[in-house]
Amino acid sequence: MRPSAAASFPAETLCLIVQSLRMESDLCMVFDRWVANNKKLKRGLAACSLTCRYWAACVRPMLFESIVLRNGEDVERLLQLLCYSVPLGYPILQCIVRLGIKIESSSQQPWLHHVSRLCGYMNSAGCSVYLDLSVDNHAQERHDLLSSTALPFKCFPRSIPCSILPIYRITLDNLHLRRIGDLVRFIQGFPSLYACACRHVSFTDASYPSTIQLSPRQPSRMLTHITMSECGDGQLCTQLKLAATALLIPRVLGLDDRTWAIAFRAAILMSPSDHHEAAASLHGSDDDTESDLAPYCYLGTSERGQIDIDEAHVASAFRVHRAQGTALASISFWTLHLQGARADVVRCMDWERFQRTLLELDAVPVLVVRSSNADAFKWLLEAVTQDVILAPAKYSGRLELRWSSVALNEEIDVLAMRSQYTVAGTVIHLSPVQRFELILCKDDAADKEA
Repeated sequence: MRPSAAASFPAETLCLIVQSLRMESDLCMVFDRWVANNKKLKRGLAACSLTCRYWAACVRPMLFESIVLRNGEDVERLLQLLCYSVPLGYPILQCIVRLGIKIESSSQQPWLHHVSRLCGYMNSAGCSVYLDLSVDNHAQERHDLLSSTALPFKCFPRSIPCSILPIYRITLDNLHLRRIGDLVRFIQGFPSLYACACRHVSFTDASYPSTIQLSPRQPSRMLTHITMSECGDGQLCTQLKLAATALLIPRVLGLDDRTWAIAFRAAILMSPSDHHEAAASLHGSDDDTESDLAPYCYLGTSERGQIDIDEAHVASAFRVHRAQGTALASISFWTLHLQGARADVVRCMDWERFQRTLLELDAVPVLVVRSSNADAFKWLLEAVTQDVILAPAKYSGRLELRWSSVALNEEIDVLAMRSQYTVAGTVIHLSPVQRFELILCKDDAADKEA
């Protein structure tokens, strides 16, 4: 049946039809996964756009929203499309939101200058775009590059034209670099960089530099998240240290060497040793009224969606406090995220060494423990009540055990809940475990009503 040129759908119906063919766009998605999803998406959208001119115009914003460039020819072809005026719908230039730059082989001819020209053209037209850079050295080439210096790609300059290429996310795979400092300088060289993921990156000299010289325009102000997977010797401790070093966490937080060493040791103690992917991130203060509060720091196994890991993971997040007139900061809050960690995993953690490590800090922080596993949280309550773990923190009033209640729609510190309840004129005293079981009963009732 031939479609009518005057045919049209209500905006709501059209949106639902197109969205059914569209994937959720996550700017923090791993590059390889995003490319694979993008390829599947384009197949469905391309078939829809070939139906008629009407659907071609409707689908165009989704079809050109994200594009992957693999060589200079792709860039030239895209430039030609941008210069081509379309009779219906949005211009292609206004549809592009995310560009992926994928460099896969050291034998490629240099072509990043073409991307600079593309960005210049888009900037002159008043269009902004997110750029993702992926550098993947094939496994068969990796062993031939052990003697190479710095970044091993002929097409990959040591200095990226930062003002021209607004790189939002970088993924580095299977690279062999000369020193750890080379990686840090490269990552910190992008003012617009938000996140970086490194996988299978090795170093000729794996020693950590005491100081890293950065250019005057560095470090990056937007960089907040770095993930490491199977880098260096592959140990989780190495992944965490590489991520924290690349993110310049001690410098950003204003921690002295001793405080940072204690904090890092505490984070390692509570991280599962069988994981090989780690993340470090910085988050702004949630209280803008207190200007002396520095950002939150997150150290631990990476969250699901950044790098594929087991669903159950453990991470430490701490906030630092810098008093007015002082150059150095101190850790004021330490939050231990247990997420979905099972009870047997939580039970096997070295809580005694963790508590002793925190007591080494000049100012003992408030310790907050969060868990989303009912059995694990119940064991925590029993162990704390019986003084098996975290007794110093409990008796100093600096311990919180928090559970997210579905029924109450809030996070509750079970230790701080009232212990006395009146039932039929009789006062009943509930232990922390009994209070928690009461919360679970309310949550179950709320789930059934929903």
